[in-house]
Amino acid sequence: MKLEHRAMLQQALDAAKLGDREHAIDMIKEVLAEDEENAHAWLLLARITDNLDEKRIALANVLQIDPVNVKAKELLEKLEQQVAERDAEPEIIPGVSRRMAYIIGGVVVAFIFVVVFVLIIINNNQENRQRQRAAAATNAFLAPTRTYEAFQIAAANATATEIAINPPTTTPIPTSSLP
Repeated sequence: MKLEHRAMLQQALDAAKLGDREHAIDMIKEVLAEDEENAHAWLLLARITDNLDEKRIALANVLQIDPVNVKAKELLEKLEQQVAERDAEPEIIPGVSRRMAYIIGGVVVAFIFVVVFVLIIINNNQENRQRQRAAAATNAFLAPTRTYEAFQIAAANATATEIAINPPTTTPIPTSSLP
């Protein structure tokens, strides 16, 4: 392997460790464009990329170049298991797995609950406003009656006070002295 390629692969590995996978993959592909038989570059590409098909191709190339590469065989077996599990997951609609449908359904149900909750709050606020308006109308209607009742109570209290201050005197009733 050329020293320049080794340095580029090390830079790609460092970039991947720092989270810049796209740059790392681009650097590895530059090396592979110049040296398609670089098993180390193919193996590094298989480890860095998230694309399962690209991983499979890279690992197949490693095994074609180096058929006894144990690490590549192990990674390819794990990858085949992942692909089999992914493919075994039934699709409800083409391109939509059952799990994705459950997630979408959950989001829709949560959205419906939020909308219903908001509508209930709005309805309660409207009912409260209607109750307040009805209470205000009732108070406006009953205000004259309450004023009259208050006046009657005040008059009764005034009469009671007057009687308490000046009690009535008893006047003798004339009785006849005739037999």
